[in-house]
Amino acid sequence: MIRIEIVSSTFDERSGSKNGKDWVIREQAAYAHLLDDQGKPMKYPVACSIPLERDAGAYQPGFYTLDPRSIYVGDFRRLELGRVKLLPETGVRKVA
Repeated sequence: MIRIEIVSSTFDERSGSKNGKDWVIREQAAYAHLLDDQGKPMKYPVACSIPLERDAGAYQPGFYTLDPRSIYVGDFRRLELGRVKLLPETGVRKVA
């Protein structure tokens, strides 16, 4: 299971225009709690960013898992990660 920790509901937004098309990038800081090569939890989480949809609200502080709908089988039957979406973990204490 991939465990993601959100510590703040703030997010970064950048926008611009290229070739007459407007673009917006929204990202929220997070920490990924990953496993090492032996399958044991790493001592420290790894900082990462979670992309947000244009009109979606930020994730609230707490622990999340990767939504299984973010994973799909693509060309040549390769397992791929699509749009990242998170689901709140159940039974886990929220970060203060």
